[in-house]
Amino acid sequence: IGSFCSFLCGPGMDEIFAEARFVGAAPGDPGQTAVGPDIPVFPSLAALLEASPDVNCILELTGQGLPPDLTIPPGVTVMDRRAAMLLKTTVSSASLCETCRLDLTQTRLYLDAVFDHLDAEVVMADPAGLVEDINRAARRRTEKSKEDLLGLPCAMVLDELQNLRPAETDDVSPWPALLSGKGGSAEYSRMDAEERLRYFRVAAHAVGGEGRPVHTVIIRRDVTHDV
Repeated sequence: IGSFCSFLCGPGMDEIFAEARFVGAAPGDPGQTAVGPDIPVFPSLAALLEASPDVNCILELTGQGLPPDLTIPPGVTVMDRRAAMLLKTTVSSASLCETCRLDLTQTRLYLDAVFDHLDAEVVMADPAGLVEDINRAARRRTEKSKEDLLGLPCAMVLDELQNLRPAETDDVSPWPALLSGKGGSAEYSRMDAEERLRYFRVAAHAVGGEGRPVHTVIIRRDVTHDV
């Protein structure tokens, strides 16, 4: 009883069992009057039912069944030990998943903050090469909002929308190879809107594979002043 009641009174259980009211436990150890903060202990199940005639569910935790001389009120559901332990396992797993979800949400907030404060342009592309996410540095160069950029071709966002064009007609675009799902790196040059030649260093990191769609993380730095 003590172990199960500790579970019922554990963190987050108030919300999970918001629709349930636990009226008591029985039988307890000699002299025991309560388990947890507000669950009274009765000397017998009969005493519990007499004190709380509106009970509609009994969790039988001993594995020995209910007393043979006990009269169960009509409409009361009895869950045996196996069912009660299954309930405990299921709810505990759900509670753990919720805790993990909250932890992951907090981690995502930290990662988003780091992602947006990187000096390099960072773009996450789906298997088709379309923008799934884009950091502040890359957005700033386009002068467009993230919502306007999501779903556009990565090459368009990083070159055309930034008014970058090939310096020569025979310049080869690095994007088909970088977005092929194999990753890699490249250095290339483009003319900007002021007719200045700019140099870029790009790294592509493939994420996925082995039967899963390959997404690509593109990291680009303007290295004009390093050349």
